[in-house]
Parts: sequence; structure tokens; C-alpha cells
Amino acid sequence: MRQFRFTAILVVLFACFQLSASTFDVKEADITVTVGKNAVHTIEENYIFYYNTPAHGFLRDIPTDYSEWKVRARVSNVMCSDKCSVEREGAYVTLRIGDEDTYVNGYKEYAISYNYDLGADYNEGYDEFYLNLIGSSWESSFENVKFTVIIPYAGDDMKIYLTDGSYGSQSFSGSAEAYVDGEYTYLIGTVAHLDPGQALTVRIELPDSWYEGAREIKDNRARFSVIMSAVSVALVLIAFAFWSKYGKDKRLIITAQYDAPEGFTPLAVGYVADGTVDDKDITSMIYYWADKGYLRIEEPKKNRFEFVRTIQELPQDCPSYERRLFRAFFRKADSEGRVTLPGLQKGNFAQSMMDARSDVKSYFSVDRDLADTKSQICQGVFTLVTFLPGILSIFAVSQYEFVSDQLFILGFGAFLTPVIMLLLFSTLLKKWYLRKSNLGMEILIAVFTVAMILIRYVSTTLVYEDCPLYMPVISVLSTVLLALLSSIMIRRSKYGQKILEEILGYREFIDKVETDKLKIMIEKDPDLYYRVLSYAIVFGLENKWAKKFSSLSIADPTWYTGVSPVDVMLYSAMSSRMNNAIRMNAIPPAQARSGGLPRIGGGGFGSSGFSGGGFGGGGGHAW
Repeated sequence: MRQFRFTAILVVLFACFQLSASTFDVKEADITVTVGKNAVHTIEENYIFYYNTPAHGFLRDIPTDYSEWKVRARVSNVMCSDKCSVEREGAYVTLRIGDEDTYVNGYKEYAISYNYDLGADYNEGYDEFYLNLIGSSWESSFENVKFTVIIPYAGDDMKIYLTDGSYGSQSFSGSAEAYVDGEYTYLIGTVAHLDPGQALTVRIELPDSWYEGAREIKDNRARFSVIMSAVSVALVLIAFAFWSKYGKDKRLIITAQYDAPEGFTPLAVGYVADGTVDDKDITSMIYYWADKGYLRIEEPKKNRFEFVRTIQELPQDCPSYERRLFRAFFRKADSEGRVTLPGLQKGNFAQSMMDARSDVKSYFSVDRDLADTKSQICQGVFTLVTFLPGILSIFAVSQYEFVSDQLFILGFGAFLTPVIMLLLFSTLLKKWYLRKSNLGMEILIAVFTVAMILIRYVSTTLVYEDCPLYMPVISVLSTVLLALLSSIMIRRSKYGQKILEEILGYREFIDKVETDKLKIMIEKDPDLYYRVLSYAIVFGLENKWAKKFSSLSIADPTWYTGVSPVDVMLYSAMSSRMNNAIRMNAIPPAQARSGGLPRIGGGGFGSSGFSGGGFGGGGGHAW
């Protein structure tokens, strides 16, 4: 038993040793670097490996991305003594050396050479060559490291520093000497041993502007800021030209009309007036049907409304959308033709209200199309164009080799601005003819515009410190103007112009007619108040219409019975209560609840440098 335990311990120890040992050791390394005047350095690496276990070869990882120091190296002209493929991915160029069909074991020699372009030097007062001859990412140890650095400069004002060991070390354990031969300085040295993860680094200070013709950092932001701003302004001018030719409406000529356009229900009037079908437009149809004698309204308890159908189907000359809505309203009526608010819910009247929106929109098509076709196409195009100034500003800022990771902040704002502006202008214009004053919405748009300019400027300076103020200003203002022009791009058709003038003329009558005129009118039409009430609701003038009749004597309607005291103000106030009651009861609980929205998750080098602190180097490991 003891012998068995002892054997088991030996096996475990051997396995641990094998796991901890590297696949190969570098028995000898000879690194030669020729410093380029144009900062393109030629690097030659010669190795003698000893493979402890069989492998296909090794991967030589050469780092290229040093965004913190505004350096992005380029590797070119790669040559290898063995089969080699070059893989460029992320922050490294990887040389895959070896053959997937062949294994190597024991000693193996490799020779690698490549050009390493570090680009222009931006240090003040001197130019710098700072390179890891052996990087800190090797999995193996190094023995007998030799290195030669050839500098095409022989001045005595050059400073040379060498470091080796663990990352951050500022000491040098090897030996080295520098000598001048003609116009060249040669730095030659050796290091006896480096453990895995240890580095060998050389840093040389050269006279300022010693590098000539080095690759400059790509920074075209200033130039593209001007170009993109000019393009944004041009887009606004183009949009204005299209609006002037295809979208500009003729001036409305509004004269008081005593009746709604022939054949127009309140639902149709509301849609033409503001381009939408609101809940109050649908509620107004109840009063309209009641006045027509199609239903009665009963209120046995306050806010408990019941509706009784007095006709099975609407006449065939009624618009199809009206007949469909009427059928849906009484879908769950009892044998007496009575429907309650819970009955509306069971009949899925909420869906019918949504269908009515589409039905009315479809009704106004072809010969009854309210808008000119060309202007509709232009609106679609320029709605998309509204996003371009923001996209162009992002493109301008991205014309830099080291674009900040915070660019997404600018992108989010560039997308959000046109979306909000289109919504604001859409809301403003839909209610343009129905509001007493649009000042509040106009102030909101102005405040939002100023806020977006400030936000855009701050977010842009996060990625472009020297951003000119005009770029975010032009970008946001162009977005606002394009959103406005695209919102007003729709031109009314001849039919749409005629009908809107008649509708607004009817609104003018409801809003401005005087009591003396009404006295004369109700003598000829005693039901004038009730006939107009449904249209007044659509225009938001039901209270004003009721007040005009407060001093007049009119008969009670035959279509209402209830518990509330009867007067003209009752029916106007009841429209609001009925609208709320239908909205709350017609929509199933699952739809009425509102859930939470998903969250959108969202220095300087030491004077002598330090081991592993230079560019290049990298590491290697078996494959």
C-alpha cells in the first residue's frame, strides 16, 4: 500500500511538472533592429527553440494598437524561414509559423523579419525610439539573448537606455556597448536569461525632428467638419426648393359655413381637420347617431351609460367605415338592442376603435385623397434626409485614426434629435387649425433646439476636443429645419383644399356665431344645438357651443334619459365623461395596464523607460 501511494504521488508530481512546463524554451535569440528615419523600423528575429512536447509551430503575436499613446503600428513585408501565415485581428498581427500537418520536437531554428511602422513622433523637444526587443507575453524562458540596434545617426546628443526583467523594471542585468561607424551608431548587447513574462526594452532619445517623412496620424476632422456642415446646409436648401415646388399649400380662404360638408360625419371632419382619428372623434359619433335617431343614451346612474339601438343597420348611403363602427359598437347588444360599457369590452370595441382609424384613412383615398401624391413621396424622402445632418456630423468626427469609444453617445443624440423634432412638428401641425394658440408648442420646440445644440456640442467635444462650435450648431439647426420642411411637405390636393376650407368655415361658424343669430336659426331649426354638438366636440368647442345657448330656450332631446339635471351644459360636459368612460371600459385590462420600459443599459514615460513599456515586442506561444 505504501508503495502504491508513493507511486501515485510521483505520478501527480510529474503531471504537475508537465502542466507547468512550457511547450518550448528559447535556447538562443538574436534580435537585430534597424531604426528607420521615416519611423519604419526593420526587425529581424532569429531563434533556436527546444520543444519540450511536440507542436506544429508557434504563434508570434506582434502588438499594433496603442490608442492611449495615439500610435497604431503597421506590420508589413513579413518574411519567415518556415511556412507562415499572417493574421490581422484586433490589436495584434499574428504570424502563424509552422505546418498543421507536421509536428516538430526538440531543437528547431526560426528566422523572421518584418517592417514595423510606428508613424510620426509627437514628443516635444526630442524624437523617441522605444521598442520591446523581447516582449512580456512569451510563454517560454529565454537564454543567451543577443541584440543589435542600428541607428543612422552618429551625434553625441543621443541618449540610450536599456531595461530588462519583469514589467516596470528600470534596471538592466545584461551587458551592452555602443560604437559609431561612419554615420551610424551600433548598439550591441546580450542578456543571459529572461524568465517567461520578462521583457527586454531599449529606449533612445534622438534630436527633435530627427524623423523625416514619417506617417502622420490621420486626422481629417477639421476639413470634414466644414464639408459636412456645408452639405447639411445644402440639404436644407434642397428641401426648401422641393417644398416650394411640390409641398407649399395654397392659402386657405375661410368663410363661415352653416353646415358641415355634405355627407361628412364628425369622424371624417375630425380626421380632415387634424390628420388623425382621436378618441373624442369616435365619441362624437354617439351624439351624431343619437341626433340621427339611430340610438338612445341612458344614464341610470351617474357615469353609467347604456346605449339602445333604435335601428338594426345604418342606411346603405352611410360611409362604409361608419356602418362598420356602428355594427362593432352594438356587437354585444342584448335582445333589446342595449349595450353597456362592459359589453363594449366584451365586444373588443378597443380593436374596433383602432380599425376605425384605418378605415377612415382608407376612405380618403383615390378620388377623395386629401394630399398630392408627389408631395407625399417628397415627404417620405425628406423624412429620411432629416437624419443625414446627424450622420454627417458623426462621419466628420470619425475621420480620425483614434476615434474615441464614446462616439456612440454622439450617435445616440444624432438619432434622437430628428425623431423628437419630427414628433414635435407632427403634433404642432396636426393641431394647427384647432388650437387657439400654438405658442406653447413653439416655445417647447425652441427650448428643445437650444438644449440639443448644447448637448450635441458637449457630446462632440468628448470625442473631438477642438470641435468648432459651428458644426453642432449647423448640424442641429439643419435637422430642425429639415424636420419642419418634411412635416409641411405634404401639399393638399384640390379636393383636400376645398374640404378643409369648408370644415374650417364650419368651425368658424361654431366658434364665432353670436346669440342673436342663433335665436333666428333655432326658430327654423329647433334641433340646431344637438345637430351641431357632435361637430363641436370634434373641434373642442363643445363648452363654448353650450354657453351660447345658456340663455336660450331649447327643447330637451328625445334621445337622452338619465339622473343628471337637464340643461345644455349637461350634454357638453357629458361628452367628456362619456369619452373617459368608454376609453376605460372598452379597453381590456391587459391593454389598459402600462408596463415599465426596458432599461437601456446601458502617462508619460519615465526618463529612462522601463521593461515592457515600449512598442512592439508582444510574445509567442505554441500551437
